[in-house]
Amino acid sequence: MKNFIQYLTETQKTYEFKIKIANLDPSEFWQDIKDIFETYGLESLSKPKSHPIKADCIDFPSIKNCQLFVMDIALSYPMNNDQIRNIISERTKLVPAQIVVVPRNQPEELRRWHPEESDIHQFKQGESVLDKPYEEVKGGKEAGKFYSDAGTIFKEFNKEPKWEIAGHDNAGADGKTTNEIPVSDTSPIGTKRTKIPAVVKGSK
Repeated sequence: MKNFIQYLTETQKTYEFKIKIANLDPSEFWQDIKDIFETYGLESLSKPKSHPIKADCIDFPSIKNCQLFVMDIALSYPMNNDQIRNIISERTKLVPAQIVVVPRNQPEELRRWHPEESDIHQFKQGESVLDKPYEEVKGGKEAGKFYSDAGTIFKEFNKEPKWEIAGHDNAGADGKTTNEIPVSDTSPIGTKRTKIPAVVKGSK
């Protein structure tokens, strides 16, 4: 039977992110970032990798001619990308607009940086289902021929129902509307007086 330490170790989750910094090489303060996240259970922090300058960067659409620097970070302490971004901005005095943090297992990130781990596959041209003829259905041709005549449908509507209605044919025929109900000429208010019961004297 596993003890608590073994169970805790096996269920330990790692939170992995990609830290992206625009137009500033983080190598100068890489050690500072590492020391900051030691408090949050830092497991690994890769060295910054630079990418070629691009006129338009998908991560920084407002920055033109952007040079991208990327670092991979793994933490055992549960954090989200906004928390990591704010900590880096506060401790290193970087402008928040120059920092982007995204989860490593995000589908778009896997497709861009780790295609071998991505479940997203490129579309492959195949045979269209719409181009295939309909499958033969048993009795389909007979039914199509039968209902191709519009008169057939109306003939079915004119058939007498095969169920019985409870009661007789004239049930409800003797009903009257409110206009046919006789109207009384006696007012419902003040016509009949309430009878006052006689007082009976009781013996003392």
